Parts: sequence; structure tokens; C-alpha cells
Amino acid sequence: MSEQRIKDLGTVLDKAFTFIAKQENQALYDAILSFKRYDENSMYKPNANTPLIPLLGEYVDPSGNRTYGFGLEVRTANNMGGVIPAKTVPEMELQFKERIQKDIDFVNKLTDSKGKRLNLDDNQKASLTSLVYNIGQTGFLKSKAYKEGLAVGDIERFKKEAFDSKIGFVKDKKGGTILDGLVNRRQAELQLFELAERERQEETNPIVETPQIEKEKLPVTRSEIFARRAGLIKN
Repeated sequence: MSEQRIKDLGTVLDKAFTFIAKQENQALYDAILSFKRYDENSMYKPNANTPLIPLLGEYVDPSGNRTYGFGLEVRTANNMGGVIPAKTVPEMELQFKERIQKDIDFVNKLTDSKGKRLNLDDNQKASLTSLVYNIGQTGFLKSKAYKEGLAVGDIERFKKEAFDSKIGFVKDKKGGTILDGLVNRRQAELQLFELAERERQEETNPIVETPQIEKEKLPVTRSEIFARRAGLIKN
């Protein structure tokens, strides 16, 4: 195993696991945390269109795919690339990590137009992994976000093409309807992508609070002026 992959196992994979799990199925993520141990009778509601189901039960995702766990597509005759649902939560999480690692490996191999590996920090890799997990590796390679953004070093163009609420990857598979769920996910990915830069700016330009000096209340009447002079009224 390469040094890069070993590094990812403890950094990018951890970040991506937590981030994507919440994006794919926040309800399941919260449910697993709330139970001290897995119980086959434990139930949760994955989305508004699905009734209560077991923690490892199947549900239909927004694209109409048979899904379970954290957005893992179920293997069917028409989808041999899916997975066979696990019987325990740890087994499902392992399937999820293995699936994420494939996209991390893909992100690590991305190059610019000159064939040089992209210089990305861990948060940016996790953000890209989430994006690729959602839209697919082929779709990303063919996109303007990659070809006219990352590949030529134009980060602002990449962020616009990838995360913008109107032209980013926010539409359904038919490409016509903007989905609120995808808009929210793209914004979360953008926040993660920019996290290191925001932290650097905060360190470089810390916010300094200016102490407020209370102004002396000035007398407004002649009697108050005479009383203050006589020492009958103190500041």
C-alpha cells in the first residue's frame, strides 16, 4: 500500500466518511449514533417519502434507485455494480468506506492539463470525493468544472461550475429540474472545499474587538449643571 493511501486512510477517508454519510442519509447517521448497539428491530425514517424501516432496510433515493445505508445502491439484475446489503451496521459501514476509497483513489489521480497531479488539501479531497460519489467519475471528467476549471488551474471557475446553485451539479438526471437537496449538498461541499482558506484568512486577519468606552452623560438643564458643580450629583 502506498504512503499516500496510508495517509488517506487516517485523514481524507475519515473526513469523507462523516461528511458523505450525513449528506447521503443524515437520519440514519443520527439513528446509529443514538443506539448503543445494533438491534434488528430498530427503526428510522430515511426521508419524507419513506415510512419507518429497519436501520439496514432498503429505500428509494431521489433518483429512483434501490438504496440502503449511506446511499449504497443495491445490486440488482439491472445494476450489477451495486452491493448486496449487509446484515450488520459495521459491515454496511465497511462497504461504504470501500466505496468511498474508490473515489478517493480517483481524486488522488486527477491531473491538470499538463499531466501534473492536482495539489489539493485534505478538505478539498474530501469535498471532491463527495461530489464524485454523487455524480460519478465519468460525469466529473467530462464536466466543465474539471476541464475548464481544475485542469487549467482556474479554481474560481471550478467552484462556479461545480457548486453554483443554478449552473452547478444541482439538477436531476434529466438536467432540467433544480433539486433543493442537491443545492444544499453543493453548498456544503463548497464550504468544505474552502475551509482551509477561510482558516488561513482568519489567522492572518484576526477579528479584534474594539472596547466600547461609555460616554459621560452630559447635564441637560441649568439645575443639573449647578448641582454637579456643587458636588450634589456624581458622575
